[in-house]
Amino acid sequence: MLTFQNPAFLFGLLLLAVPIFLHLIHRTIFRPQKFPSLRFILKGKFPLENKRRLRDLLLLACRLLLLALLIGFLAGPRWTPPEALADSAADQPLHIFFVDASASMSGWDQMEIAREEIRQQLADLEGAPVALLVSADRPLVEIPPTTDYQSIHRALAEAEAVLVQGQHRESLQLAYRWANDFLASPGANIHLHTDRQNASWSPSVLPAAPSGLEWHWHQPVEEPRTNTTILSVRLRPAAEERQEAVVEIRHFGESARQVEAHLHIGDQTITRSLDLLPNQTTRTIIEIDRPTSNRGRLSLEADDYPADDTYHFWAGPTPPVEVTLLDREGLLPSEEAFFLERTLEARSETHWQEFNPTVVPPETFSRENPEQQEVIFLLGTGDQLDDSQWEHLENFVADGGLLLITTGQNPARQNNILRQRDLLNLETIGVASATPRRGNNTIDWINPETALGRLFDEEDARALLLVNLFRHARIRVDPEEATTLLRNRDEEPLLIEKPFHDGRIVYSAIGFDTSWSDLPLSGAFLPLIRETMATNLSEDHGIQRVATHLARTPLARSLQLTPDAPALADLSPDEPQALQIGEQPVEINVPREESDPTPTPLDEIEAALMPRGLSPLTTESEEAHLAAISVSWRPYLLLFAVAFFLMELFFAASGRPTRSPSKNS
Repeated sequence: MLTFQNPAFLFGLLLLAVPIFLHLIHRTIFRPQKFPSLRFILKGKFPLENKRRLRDLLLLACRLLLLALLIGFLAGPRWTPPEALADSAADQPLHIFFVDASASMSGWDQMEIAREEIRQQLADLEGAPVALLVSADRPLVEIPPTTDYQSIHRALAEAEAVLVQGQHRESLQLAYRWANDFLASPGANIHLHTDRQNASWSPSVLPAAPSGLEWHWHQPVEEPRTNTTILSVRLRPAAEERQEAVVEIRHFGESARQVEAHLHIGDQTITRSLDLLPNQTTRTIIEIDRPTSNRGRLSLEADDYPADDTYHFWAGPTPPVEVTLLDREGLLPSEEAFFLERTLEARSETHWQEFNPTVVPPETFSRENPEQQEVIFLLGTGDQLDDSQWEHLENFVADGGLLLITTGQNPARQNNILRQRDLLNLETIGVASATPRRGNNTIDWINPETALGRLFDEEDARALLLVNLFRHARIRVDPEEATTLLRNRDEEPLLIEKPFHDGRIVYSAIGFDTSWSDLPLSGAFLPLIRETMATNLSEDHGIQRVATHLARTPLARSLQLTPDAPALADLSPDEPQALQIGEQPVEINVPREESDPTPTPLDEIEAALMPRGLSPLTTESEEAHLAAISVSWRPYLLLFAVAFFLMELFFAASGRPTRSPSKNS
């Protein structure tokens, strides 16, 4: 069978009519010439008309064949013997066995069920080409198309689920490349043995498949499946030298369940019986003595998916929060910076987080490492910053930082900068001072819907409500833009907060020194400042959580280390554990994303895998298949074209008239 790679060029054969038409209309025209005398005209012979006509026909034929050969070369003809086509059509289709080996497949005996099903399928194929892909967060086992079934059986026997979240995009793309060589003829099938767990089979990250690939889904365990997992364990201080373990457990199931939880820290082992509601998260508190070990473990009764029934947690101190106090220029820190620094350095037996404050003048602020800053206090110095420093502050808050601003000596100017930079839209009315007639102003209202309202309730609120205000900046703010946390008795806002991208901005209309109020001297100052910052920090702040079997490069990135850092040399990320790397506590546990046994709906996965338009890989596979069983005529056409080009040169040269040398008479 004759086929063409570029059949559109065959329309160029119509150009052959042009030289034929020019040849037919060509006629020799004789023009009479007048001579005064004929005595100088030499005798000559008339050319034979039939010889000239033969040369012209041969020249025309050479040119026509040369043009036809060039057009044929561009069209790319290939000759496929009929017997080769018959042999190709008799080939058997490819069968690719895709085994999901992510963490969730380690439960419910799913890997063993998948192995047995594949063994039975191999026994029924009778010599057809097969391939094997075992996939977790990347391809773990790759056996390209082969007829060596023993290699498939050996790889299956050794394959085990890996305690990592599934990421199958790379593995599916590899399967597509193997299938493309068979899609044109005789076809390709992919058999997926997976539980379609939600986290591993998110339709948004699945690659579209080439056209013609047939899908066969095999789910080892039928729905529904139930599972109970420990989501987190966090320690916080409690009264009388004790601590509390805050435990969160999620039960995936349609019926309630009662389990026993065992908490192990050092030489302490505490058992609690917990009643878990269906499809809900249960939060419980287990009170313990101050632990003698920095490492703890919580375990549940083993269920059908035992990988997430144990949780390793850090029970020791965490790194302090880095706080920058951006103070005015001067030889000594301001009174605001002094009170804040002493407050943040204070240690509390009942507070879970420590702080490391650093006083920084505006001139050196831009040289500070932004990655080390977690909270920034702008102590009335906004009018002393340049554009690059303000841009740094904006990026800091947008990335999740907390910026706490005090009003300063020139509130109108600083607030105008905040408004111009779209950070906080405040209307500044002026500065109000206490008068002998009215007496000192006071804090009159704490927003009950905020963390401050829950902290300063009833008896605890008395210390804050008795604070005397000597002066304060009078401001107005749109309640749709910012939330008021504190107000005075004139219902003027004293403390407001506004979310800004991923972070927060908190603005205080009073300065944190004794010229504005006696707040820095009261017992309410420390809990007010710490609670304002704690809203931006989690109870387990400073603890890095990573998943088991994480590759070294992303593991180093999550710990802010280089992949060749000595601290990672002895680390075994395959084993769940709690440890400390340098000053950084690290918890390594099985990824909890794999704990939800709910499968992704099959129709959503198939919609994501559906081919989008004509797959270029399919066209390439068809060309590769034809190239393997056919012969290209291009080299022969090029050889004949060169031969006819040389002949055309010969006939054209032989037709030129030769001039005889003149003789003198």
